[in-house]
Amino acid sequence: MSYIVDVVSEDSFFKNLTLGITDHLSQIQCIKNIKFEKRPPCERAVIAAWEQRYTCILPDDVRQFYSSIDGFRLTWDFQYGDSLLPIGNMSINPICELQQIGKYSETSEETDTPSIYDVELMYRTNGLLADNVPSFGSSCSIFVIEKLKYDMGDVCLVFNEQQEYGEDPKICFMDTSYEWHLIADNFTQYFRMMLAHLGMPLWQLKLTPLGLSLEADVSFHIHLTVAFYRSTIAFSKLLKIRDKIGNIQCSSNNQAMKSAKKL
Repeated sequence: MSYIVDVVSEDSFFKNLTLGITDHLSQIQCIKNIKFEKRPPCERAVIAAWEQRYTCILPDDVRQFYSSIDGFRLTWDFQYGDSLLPIGNMSINPICELQQIGKYSETSEETDTPSIYDVELMYRTNGLLADNVPSFGSSCSIFVIEKLKYDMGDVCLVFNEQQEYGEDPKICFMDTSYEWHLIADNFTQYFRMMLAHLGMPLWQLKLTPLGLSLEADVSFHIHLTVAFYRSTIAFSKLLKIRDKIGNIQCSSNNQAMKSAKKL
């Protein structure tokens, strides 16, 4: 039995990966310098070495991502008058920077300086921390996939020993006060959310009680206004093209019916 395998070009692969987001951004006049780093894939040996080092098995979607491209970075600038502002930033750390944080054991030796787990334990003891949030203790393995702009916090891939078998690790946001906020149920969902927000600064904060900063909020409203205006024009043009095609098809069908009657 033989199989037919479609050969996908590099440009086609990256376009599918980004869901054509670069084409959308290029249609907005005020967005300039769109840069997408076309990185090579990660070798299987590198992925296996990472899993062995941290004794964690990557879920299928994360493994497939790194098997296709070693990290992700897409940036763009916003033209405001004569100035170019570096606004857009979508990034996923390469696997070499997918580093673990806060792995402390409850049985570690006592030191004069309290660890981040000691602070967490104090909060949990006093009932100030929910039981279902990630822990810096031995029950969780936490890896940073992106550091937010202005050191506003980290987006993390969180493996929890209490999660059910087959359940994907969560994507959580840790703010500067070490509080956790669930962003997505899995990596694929987070990646699509990142593309949908077009790399707007600190978009993750919009999904938390913290909310957006004034700068990010203004950037959001400016871009959404421009994008909506451009989308409305594009959609109206699309409707005109559709109607034109429909009229051509109708006239063709009428001519075919007349010809059939003559026969």
